[in-house]
Amino acid sequence: MARAWINEAVLQRYVRDNPRKWRINGKRVLAVNYNQPFDRYPDLSFIVDGEPDPIPVEVEWTSKNFLEHGHHIETLRDANGCIFVLFKNIDNLGVPQYEIPYDGFKEWVKANSEKLVDDTAEALGRTEEITTPKLWIQYISQRGGAIGDYEIGLAAQTWGIPENSSMLGKFQKIKKNDLIMFVIGGRNFRGRQGQVRNIWHRRSFSGEFDKVQVFRITSGYFRSDEPIWPVRGGEIYPHRFNFDELDSQGRNPFLSLRDVKIKKMAEYEKEQLRIVVGANFMEGTPSILVECMHCSKQAT
Repeated sequence: MARAWINEAVLQRYVRDNPRKWRINGKRVLAVNYNQPFDRYPDLSFIVDGEPDPIPVEVEWTSKNFLEHGHHIETLRDANGCIFVLFKNIDNLGVPQYEIPYDGFKEWVKANSEKLVDDTAEALGRTEEITTPKLWIQYISQRGGAIGDYEIGLAAQTWGIPENSSMLGKFQKIKKNDLIMFVIGGRNFRGRQGQVRNIWHRRSFSGEFDKVQVFRITSGYFRSDEPIWPVRGGEIYPHRFNFDELDSQGRNPFLSLRDVKIKKMAEYEKEQLRIVVGANFMEGTPSILVECMHCSKQAT
C-alpha cells in the first residue's frame, strides 16, 4: 500500500494559499477558504469570479484516494463542486477534476518548509484546547420594519428568528461568548431579487451599510414564547439568544461603525456580506471585522 509521507493538509494549504493559480471553468478564483471545522468534507470553498455561490472543492493526493475515502459525490455535484488532485489516476469521478502541478507544489513546499514546521510546532505545543468564539452575522435591512425590530431587540438584549426559519440549524449552534455582528441598513444595491454577484466586485460599486454593531452573546441559543416584538401573523420569533456588552443594556456595542464602504473590501469579505444580504443570517470569519473597520468610520 502506498504511503504518504506528507499529510494531505499540506496539499490543502497549497491550494488555499495560492488562489490566483487556479481557474474553474476558465474563470478566476478570487479567494479560497477552509471549510469549518477544519478537514471537514469537502475541504475548501472557492469564491469564483461570476459565480453566484461559493464552490465546494475536495483536495486529494489522487483520484483513487477520493473513492477510498468513501466521500459522497452528490455533495459536490449538487453544488457544482469539483476535486483537486496531485495525480489524476481515474478519468471520471462524476464531477470535474483539476490536476495540481507537481513541480509547483514541490517548489512551494521547499520555499515554505520552515513556516510549516513552525506552525506545526506551535499547534502541538498548546497544552490545552483553545475554543475560539464564533462570529455570527445578522443583516438588518431597511424594509418591512426590520430596523424597528432591531431597536426592540436592543432594548430587550435579545434577538430571535421565526418558528420555521431555514436558519434554525445554524442558530442552534450559537454559544455563550460568541460574537454577533449586526449589519444594518444597506444602501445603493438591490437585495435578494435579481442581484448579480459580480456587480458587488466592480470598482464602480457604490453599495454601503449605514452601521455595523458587534455584541458579545451572553446566553447561547434558547427557545421562548414570551412576546418581545409585535406579533405578525401569529409569529413571535421564539428561537433566540441574549447579547450585551459590559451590562450596558444594549447601549454600548463591543464595536460600533458607520458608513461601511463595501467596494473597498477584500474579495472574500465582500462576498460574505453579499451572501448575508440574501440569507439574513450566517456564520462569518473574523477577518470580516477587520475589513469593516478598515472600510468605515468609528461611530460615536
